[in-house]
Amino acid sequence: MFKFGVLVCILFTLNFCFAKDLNTSNIEKNSTSILKTLKQMSIPFSGDEYEIENLSKLDDKMLAAVKASLPKQTALYDAIKGDLNKDGIEDVAVITQETFKEKFMPFSDGCDESTKDDKWCQIVNKNRRGIVILLSNGDKYEALVTKRDIFESPNEDGGAYFPPELVVEIKNSELKFFYSYGKYGYWEYVFALNGKDFKLVRYFSSVNNGPVPEYIVLMDFVNHRLDKSVNLLYHGNKEYKRYEECIEKYKSLNDAQEENDYDGSFIRKTYELKTQEILLSEVKKVDYIDGRWLDNLQNSKQLGKILKIDFWSEYPGDNEDKLVRCVADKI
Repeated sequence: MFKFGVLVCILFTLNFCFAKDLNTSNIEKNSTSILKTLKQMSIPFSGDEYEIENLSKLDDKMLAAVKASLPKQTALYDAIKGDLNKDGIEDVAVITQETFKEKFMPFSDGCDESTKDDKWCQIVNKNRRGIVILLSNGDKYEALVTKRDIFESPNEDGGAYFPPELVVEIKNSELKFFYSYGKYGYWEYVFALNGKDFKLVRYFSSVNNGPVPEYIVLMDFVNHRLDKSVNLLYHGNKEYKRYEECIEKYKSLNDAQEENDYDGSFIRKTYELKTQEILLSEVKKVDYIDGRWLDNLQNSKQLGKILKIDFWSEYPGDNEDKLVRCVADKI
């Protein structure tokens, strides 16, 4: 029986390895095929394996439209297909990257001849990226919005951490720009078709310290509301200092982590958002190099009166109600 069990395990391992090798082989074959197609169609490409996977989903008609849409001195970086105008026909969001030679430079500043072999001083492509929205129109595609340098390069210096990673996707007929920043959180811009343009309908941001959110922001540009949730258990924010007496009495972040039953207790303030319509064609930059776009809006004159204050927690603890009542009495 033992020998049979060993035989089964060996066969399972062999089958697993064979399937893994076969899958890897298919990916490599697919990558080789799409790169060959791009070369045959004279489409310059600056992406990597992740982008190749997306490009493999495009047919020849889409690729021809992509080639025709590329602005001068740009290369194809990525392309995502999806229905943006709800007509049942797939449209294409083309991600481009500029090709200026002077933007091929060391990854970090301060590199010289003595540090040229350091991994942080390798030459990388720091050309900015852009987007072209191709909307299906009968048997052809129409370039609706073209922004050649709206995004940063994928090779910016993230300091002590890697730079935020950008993912562009089309989901539920919405165009989304999603930035992931690992332990520091993530943020997302959501656009929807508006005539011959795209308007910003939502913005979501979660600023984290490891697994613990410090604050969460949701901007709703359709209903003109801004929700800002601040984690009462995070010592580094103003709300903690304001309600420290209540928090120290009823809850502590260390206890919460040890219990592992929730990641925070949040006070949420809902503001009236006075800002006017924001169109993609008018947005100059969507990046993080000079600070996150829209961050200043959270503390600007475009915020109106507070409409509501409430509390929420994903995993309430035993003293949650007492903490909320204590904080509410001090507002």
